[in-house]
Amino acid sequence: MATGERSIQHLMEEITNPDVGTVVVHGISGLGKTWTARQAYGRAMASPLFDVFLWISLSVTCTKRRARQKILESLSIVVEDNGDEERVTEKIHSFLSGRRFLLVLDDAWFTEDRMLATLGVPTPRHNASKVVVTTRTMRTQTVMEPDVVIQQSSLSRKESWDLFCQISGHSIVNRFGQMVVEGSHGMPLLIVLMAGALKDSITDSANEELTAKVSSALLNEVTAARFAYSMLPDDEVKHCLVYCLLFPGDMALHDDELIQYWLMDGLIAEGYLSVAATDKAQKILLLLLHRRLLYRDDDDHVRMHEAVREVLMDTGRQRGDHGYSCATHSEGLTSIWFPDGRNKRISLMESSTDRLPQIPQSFLSSLFLRGIRWLKVIPNSFFDNRQILTLSVLDLSFTAITNLPSSTSNLANLQYLLLKGCEHLEELRNIRSLRNLLVLDASGCSALRTISPGSFAMMNMLRVLDLSRTSIESFPSLSRLPELRCLFLRGCRRINFQEKFPYGITKTGHLLSLKLCTESNAVDWNVMQWLQAGLTWDEHAGVYASINTCVDDNRSYLSVSNTSFFQYLDKDSPLWDNCFLRFHIRVCPSEEANRDSEFVFQNENFVFRETYFGTKYCSHPPNACRFLEIHHVRPWGIGGVLHHADVVFLNDVKLVKQLSDFELQNLRGMRECWIQRCDQMESIFTAELEDVSEVLSLEKLWISNLEKLSFLFAGVEKETNFTSLKHIHIDCCPNLVGLFCSTLRFQNLETLQIRFCDKLESVYDHSVIGEEAFPRLHTLRLWELPELKSVCGGILPCLKHLKVKECPKLKALPVGVNDMTPIAIIRGERQWWNNLTWEDERIKSHLLFRRWGRF
Repeated sequence: MATGERSIQHLMEEITNPDVGTVVVHGISGLGKTWTARQAYGRAMASPLFDVFLWISLSVTCTKRRARQKILESLSIVVEDNGDEERVTEKIHSFLSGRRFLLVLDDAWFTEDRMLATLGVPTPRHNASKVVVTTRTMRTQTVMEPDVVIQQSSLSRKESWDLFCQISGHSIVNRFGQMVVEGSHGMPLLIVLMAGALKDSITDSANEELTAKVSSALLNEVTAARFAYSMLPDDEVKHCLVYCLLFPGDMALHDDELIQYWLMDGLIAEGYLSVAATDKAQKILLLLLHRRLLYRDDDDHVRMHEAVREVLMDTGRQRGDHGYSCATHSEGLTSIWFPDGRNKRISLMESSTDRLPQIPQSFLSSLFLRGIRWLKVIPNSFFDNRQILTLSVLDLSFTAITNLPSSTSNLANLQYLLLKGCEHLEELRNIRSLRNLLVLDASGCSALRTISPGSFAMMNMLRVLDLSRTSIESFPSLSRLPELRCLFLRGCRRINFQEKFPYGITKTGHLLSLKLCTESNAVDWNVMQWLQAGLTWDEHAGVYASINTCVDDNRSYLSVSNTSFFQYLDKDSPLWDNCFLRFHIRVCPSEEANRDSEFVFQNENFVFRETYFGTKYCSHPPNACRFLEIHHVRPWGIGGVLHHADVVFLNDVKLVKQLSDFELQNLRGMRECWIQRCDQMESIFTAELEDVSEVLSLEKLWISNLEKLSFLFAGVEKETNFTSLKHIHIDCCPNLVGLFCSTLRFQNLETLQIRFCDKLESVYDHSVIGEEAFPRLHTLRLWELPELKSVCGGILPCLKHLKVKECPKLKALPVGVNDMTPIAIIRGERQWWNNLTWEDERIKSHLLFRRWGRF
């Protein structure tokens, strides 16, 4: 058995051992302790052994207070005002006492006795719970009072080689691979760092200089991390990696958030809102993951290994040209300088302090106070310091501040103000003079109700404004924000717009993204003149909607999760002429969206494409430019959009018994209709609609998998001619017995296809003459209709193509001989052809029979 698997199984044995409560996995940095614990944790989650699972990432700088807070947040326990330490400890103890829990404390550095009790964790053995601790220190191993200590083992030579090949992507024998495997002594982190650093140079075995560097880097994980850093392609990538030191070692970073920090703080030359900058940042993140200098904490969060972190910090402290310098201070501050002038970045993120320390005397470009959950007050004079006046980025997110200090108005150079998740902030003030502000993010400030009048009066540069999930009730005018590109108001359920919405935003505006709530009182849709491309509504009340415009075809694409959205879009709304002249609207619940990810009208990859209407699947009328798809929902309130739709597709639509339920007047513009899997639909149209043939402009009708369909047109007593219909396709309707009643006529029908209708006995009965019913029908396809006996009486005078497959009871064909009859091509099975009966044998001379092949 491989060493890694043995380690996992050993840990699993202790986790399942009823006599063991606390297990410590001990070993030096880079041996794979976290990996072993993560694998065992995953296996335990698949068992019924525990009720609660907690993975708590720690670090050398993580305090007891922060550790308790992380446990509290993992349990989703709310303690008002974050509570005092004793209260938090009691809450944790009370929650866990009655439950079987598995708690992993990863990379612990505790030094005090009785640490589990200090954290509020009950003695694990008493209720069949388990605590697993990974640590590098003997002191932590002792104070955790373990029942079992597992010493992490190094990898075997084969495991080392397999790991190197897995990371590098090369399985061939080469000089570098052999050097790393021999020199790593089975240290997983060393192998991973070296393989990641060399994966793009792995075949360069002739490079003696590189070979010497590799040999020197194999001393330990410190030298390996330095080598991996030196192998990064340029300073821009290196600075993005070093920037991660501003975040605590035990903090996992969401991909998008990390990229946003890089962009805001100027690490990417192309600029903040530039698509090119975002693309470059994403490539840099992938490269750092590719080189294993960052690693995945889960699907969308990344972290830096503590050993890499220590190397970068140590490198930044040393004198010399490293491209950056850094320092840590006794108050927990981390400072980083890049060679971009004398400005520096300072971070106190996720600190356990409740007051701000003295900021070192130096000109600042960025200050990060994010996550100081006990920080309630920032002194009014805090931003009076002339070194702080140079601030470009200020992050106060997830603090307990109740207001911004008056000195905030001094920050004339501030470009990015982040207040996310400041749940106690009630009023946004002291920001009027921030004339250079580009981004203001107050999302998640749930108590925020007001913004001081005139706050945006001088913000001519503001490009992003996010007030999502706030309690703001009134909204100031945006008419003085000429550069605004993104406005986010998701979840703002109390907001009341006073004038035409959105203020100052018109067809000529520059917004790239607009996100709103869906409360019925939030927007007066009747006066809305324009919907901005990039507009998104949130999922409040189960509704999600987003709109985008395609430059190539000038079509608006609107994705909606619920038809209730359309109750605000009246058929007479100016929006139809202003921004929905061409549209593709898709209604589909969010849980079904992935399953139906392809738009039906864009899909050409299916077997019977060439049979649909005798053309390609997407051959719509030349002037058809308004498409409506509805999937898996009840289609109520869609009269307005139906009124404007050229092409309508209904898939698994609930509680609709006939197309007539949508009101005939709303279907006047429909040129093409596709209906499938609507299991309640019994007919398409009924006799109650006496003017249906005159009102409808329907040219193409496609029906599939309607289990209850018994009639296409029910109860039509007077003769009715559907002059607009040109193509009909019917597929998999098991209860359809007769297709058309004798009063119906289709003067301009050109193609008719019927497939897999097991009970269908006739298209028309013999009393209906083909010359009158289908005078222009030129293509007829009949496939697997075991009960079909007749098509119609008389002949089909324009029939050119007839395909028949597995219709054994169809003994006669509606073809005849006269001077106007074209020569028809008949395709079918040879036996069926031989069994046909003919009133006049001369008819065969006008027919070309071809044995049935690909249908």
